[in-house]
Amino acid sequence: MEQRSIITQKGHSIAAHLFIPEGIILGETILVVSANGVKQSFYEPIATYFSQQGYHVVTFDYTGIGKSLSRPLKEETTTAYEWANNDLEAMIQWALKRDHSSKIHLMGHSIGGQIIGLAPSSNKASSILIIASQSGYWGFWPGLSRYRYWVNWTVLFPVLLGVFRYLPSKKVMGMENLPRYVAKEWSVWCRNKDYLIGEIDASKRFYSTIQSPLYAFSIDDDSLAPKAAVDWMAAQYHNCYVKRIHLTPADYQVKKIGHFGLFRPHFKDLIWPLFLDALQNKMVKENVS
Repeated sequence: MEQRSIITQKGHSIAAHLFIPEGIILGETILVVSANGVKQSFYEPIATYFSQQGYHVVTFDYTGIGKSLSRPLKEETTTAYEWANNDLEAMIQWALKRDHSSKIHLMGHSIGGQIIGLAPSSNKASSILIIASQSGYWGFWPGLSRYRYWVNWTVLFPVLLGVFRYLPSKKVMGMENLPRYVAKEWSVWCRNKDYLIGEIDASKRFYSTIQSPLYAFSIDDDSLAPKAAVDWMAAQYHNCYVKRIHLTPADYQVKKIGHFGLFRPHFKDLIWPLFLDALQNKMVKENVS
């Protein structure tokens, strides 16, 4: 594993790690796009696994997260949109320039799969995996839980941001603390039934330019990404060949998988080979129903 520092167009320094397979100097690259408030170190096990299968793998921290936090969080002004249009865009361009003859694949987890369509160069990917990537609109949640999310987005987030000038997510949601304007923009998206599509001008969205195969995974016991919300997100990539895969714990003889479980080493032999099949386009392509 090698450390890299990538400078974006806005001058942000993005901390990245490169996993190089033994004996393969040049080869296909997988760029891992993290969930909201999740450090790149969380994806090290699966990045190592992909590297052992012959892929070059790149992980990175968004501005204001993990090793890309370069100043007091209260002073960080980056937004969720900039995570895509600036940070992710810089990482895609860097990966493409690193080996002009190679293919690049994008694997986005949660918000990482949502914002792929906001990076202009995402249309250069040979394949895309989005895992537990959903609309955050509160109306997709079942029963009374939808009102809890409504309270989060409309009351709790604004209050916490006003008090702390960042989102103390470690205490509230068990994730990394979020920069103020990232959390503010995210909460606005989640109040709109069209989520980020309804808040970001069409000229700044690039979902329609992407035509590579896209594989969208959802998990039956994922309380953070209901199946209907994942269906909605996958459908935004409307010019892709889309394959939806819904995973149920019982099918793998486990009690739970959840929103984060797929990236834990326990699933190395159970589910990670499915990701490889998707990357290699071995799955049958079909549109979202």
